Amino acid sequence: MRLKSAPRRIHMPRSSLAKTFLALAACHWLVDCYGGMWPIFKFLADLDLSRAGLIVTVAVFIGAGLQPLFGLLSDGGGQRRLILFGAALSSLGMLLGPVTFLRDSLSSSAWYGLMFLIMVTTCTGQGMFHPAATSAAGNLHGPRRSVLVALFIASGMFGFSMSQGLFSFVFRTTRAHTEWMLIPAGLILLCGWRWCRPSRRHLAIDHPMRERLADLAAVRRPLTMLFLFEVFMGAMYHGFIFLMPEFLQDSGCPDWMIRGGGYFFWVAGSATLMIPLGHAADRLGGKRMLVGCSAIAILLYYTVVLPQALPWWWYMPLLFLAGGFGGAANPMGVAMGQRLAPQQASVVSGILMGLAWAAASPAMWLAGALAEHPSLGVVKAIWMLGGSGLIALVLAFFVQTEENG
Repeated sequence: MRLKSAPRRIHMPRSSLAKTFLALAACHWLVDCYGGMWPIFKFLADLDLSRAGLIVTVAVFIGAGLQPLFGLLSDGGGQRRLILFGAALSSLGMLLGPVTFLRDSLSSSAWYGLMFLIMVTTCTGQGMFHPAATSAAGNLHGPRRSVLVALFIASGMFGFSMSQGLFSFVFRTTRAHTEWMLIPAGLILLCGWRWCRPSRRHLAIDHPMRERLADLAAVRRPLTMLFLFEVFMGAMYHGFIFLMPEFLQDSGCPDWMIRGGGYFFWVAGSATLMIPLGHAADRLGGKRMLVGCSAIAILLYYTVVLPQALPWWWYMPLLFLAGGFGGAANPMGVAMGQRLAPQQASVVSGILMGLAWAAASPAMWLAGALAEHPSLGVVKAIWMLGGSGLIALVLAFFVQTEENG
């Protein structure tokens, strides 16, 4: 009978741990900042909402859907390579700007097809990066996993918060020559190549694939419930973020809010609140905080969407709080899943972040199609998507974790 090898215990100096976490955080900022431009790009380039929704839906479905596979490769020893190569591919989203010059020289199908290829490449890079980097961050110090995962995701959220505003600014000031943004991306990748040395302590390198899959099968029921929660909560927010520029325009917000300012407040709220809320989850229990944050997030979502007579400046604190409580639910679910199968942390991250995002991605196509319908429009489309969040709230009550059996 073959005995399982004990996980390798390689202890790293504190300075190496700090440099590794800083490199992971910087690369996460790069991946999410450079990969989150599509909602504002489709607004700036005046794309058809239905086609734009279909492009991003298929691209996210492919890239995010591959995350469990990349998670298996990461847990098998390819963590560092996936982190760096994934960050590099994600940066190629900055090539969308120059594509606008080809609008008149290509057929409509070829032009949209080129944008689709760029988005598939960008989303595949994000799929490579996220499961490997998330597990690497959480495994640096196991007892503080929720806080570390929250800090790591917060760095990406800050990138997301800047993505639309930064892309819009560069797009307008350089007359669509956004490829210049590849220069700072190269500098960040160089720092990542020098500093990023993930711990190999929790990697299942010596375990056969069959045994690693058996570990996941043992927790399939609680993992499935967490997965469904992430899908329905993600669907609500995917659709809202996709239509946010048009929603803010219809709500009478100023130009700077439409071109990235509103999105900044939304994601900045996520990046700011998920850290203390993640700490509270470590102390009070993940399920309790998951239910509470989800309920508050849905209440704030409808507070933002339903009233159409609000002064525009009210949207700043409301978007901040709605994004904060909604965004906090994601790292809580990921950390809860990683505790269920710590040696398969990358695969769990791939399932709860990647596969769940892939399953939720059709909400963007649905949002675009509903918004284009003459009898509905942007606001009613967003209002209808809120039903997905209500389903997620119900599912949160049935989540089972280590702490509740």
